[in-house]
Amino acid sequence: MTNVLLAAALYPGLASVVVLVVITAVLGGERPVLRLVFQRGSRPGFDGLVNAASMIMALAAVIVAPWPLHPAQGDSVVGDLVVLFFCIEAASLLPVLAGTITRSPLAMRAASRTLQLGVAGRAVIWLAIGATAIDVGDGPEYWIARVMLAVASVLALPAALGVGPFAVEWGLTPAGMEEGLGAGEAERARLARLMRNAAMIAVTLVYLVPRDAPIISAGVIVACFLVLTVAFSRLTALPRFPLPAGLRWCWFVAAPPAVLATLWLAWLAVQQ
Repeated sequence: MTNVLLAAALYPGLASVVVLVVITAVLGGERPVLRLVFQRGSRPGFDGLVNAASMIMALAAVIVAPWPLHPAQGDSVVGDLVVLFFCIEAASLLPVLAGTITRSPLAMRAASRTLQLGVAGRAVIWLAIGATAIDVGDGPEYWIARVMLAVASVLALPAALGVGPFAVEWGLTPAGMEEGLGAGEAERARLARLMRNAAMIAVTLVYLVPRDAPIISAGVIVACFLVLTVAFSRLTALPRFPLPAGLRWCWFVAAPPAVLATLWLAWLAVQQ
């Protein structure tokens, strides 16, 4: 029980997630959102409650991911892909589904775009994460497959996060799914999105970075997190993909390396 509480409160729990969110906000140029943590705002409405639930699910996803040196490593929930899938998908889908049934028509259109691109991007990432569970030893073939899975994940992450070319189209509404919200609710929504994105990047890296040497693995995860956060923040100025083009990117650019690597690993596992 002590290990579980330690994991929930410190590493990789609440304290670690706060650090990741702060890093994401600072490197991504969204520092003003952090003011919400220190402000006492108005009582949250429906959207605020949905975003709070999304943040809780994102936090839970980070806690159950099999981080190096996880205090509760022996617990059956840690590393459980079904639990992780539920947490990540709930964190991602709750605000989007809420956006499709409330607020303005522009917010509904933005939510529909975010839903389709997010599901397509996360599908590639889930395939890559699942493929890491295939045990084929530690030979050159394994490392080639790992690199292919990493490439697929990096290509799919912007769609899963809704950043860069996969963000809401400027011609549609610059406010995105926050269209029609008050200032306080919009800031809560942006904070929830920062937390979801930080959790998605972190969880993906936890599975893609080999954990044979825990301390080195933890350092690599942190370094890659910083690099990806900075890289994705630089995508903001790129033109937005139309929805069909964004979906084609996910299925015909990001997905093929993940599919090939998965088939390759499965074939190697059968040969053993």
